[in-house]
Amino acid sequence: HCAGLGDKALRDIKKTDLATMANWAQLRAQKRTARRNRNRSGLGRSTFPYDGRSALELFRAATSCIYTLAIDDAVPGVTRNLALTLAVKARPSAVARAYCDTQVEELWQAVFSSGGDDTQLDMLLVWFLFETGSRRGGPIGMRVGDLLFNSMKVRLSEKNGKVDEQPVSPALMGALLTHALSRGEVLLSNPLSLGLDEINMGHVIARQVTLRTDEPVFYYKKPLATAKNPNPQPHPLTVRKFDSLWRRLKKDLPWLDEIHGRPHDLRKTSATYIERAFGHSVAKAFLRHSVNGVTDLYTASSREEVERAHRHLIGGG
Repeated sequence: HCAGLGDKALRDIKKTDLATMANWAQLRAQKRTARRNRNRSGLGRSTFPYDGRSALELFRAATSCIYTLAIDDAVPGVTRNLALTLAVKARPSAVARAYCDTQVEELWQAVFSSGGDDTQLDMLLVWFLFETGSRRGGPIGMRVGDLLFNSMKVRLSEKNGKVDEQPVSPALMGALLTHALSRGEVLLSNPLSLGLDEINMGHVIARQVTLRTDEPVFYYKKPLATAKNPNPQPHPLTVRKFDSLWRRLKKDLPWLDEIHGRPHDLRKTSATYIERAFGHSVAKAFLRHSVNGVTDLYTASSREEVERAHRHLIGGG
């Protein structure tokens, strides 16, 4: 156990106090990973490294935030950010996480063969993440109003409140519309009395049907009606779906388990394909990373270049 800082005022905290807490956080992380590794080893699965570096980095970042706020608010006695004096090991060299063509094909096949009870949603998520380079927050936060049918783009709001537009193929856009219509309650008006399976993008663009723009796009299967719940409501996608899907994929694909694969790898894979074909600037724009230097400002890629790279990614020339 760690006594922590007790009721010490921020101005009375010493570097040694922070170092003690940082070491405790690191040790806890090491013990937790050691337990996980024992369980995985007993099942013949690959283990995780466990030097606790990430816990130490997170402790340093969180404490630094507190000091920054205190200094900005002119808290008496707090004149410098002691958290920045904590030593953190250098991060190891970056490891390539993009999947090769064979691995992408195997992962795609495993979506259908690994025993999932909702392969339609699993397939759509993997397709969406790969084609758009989206983070997990993209599909979770997406609303029907973010489907920009006229420009064939989707609006993504994933990180730090930043909103971007990303091109998608007509096939993916149509699949998203069909999914939302069949699983959610997104239809606002339907003057032509079309069946849900008859509605397509042309009807939406021509305003022959109207959609509820504030409703989610991605949904779980609608539960079956019961006596207690005769009218079950649609259940929007949550982050737990990604966890359960990737656990299942790793059981089916030993190589994916060995590298501790995760949904974010699909983003790295599509970006790597684009970077190799169109260069760093276009890949950076496709990933929607922030501009962080003068050279980036001078060589920033246009939306047209990103759209051309996207067509290359989906095999459209």
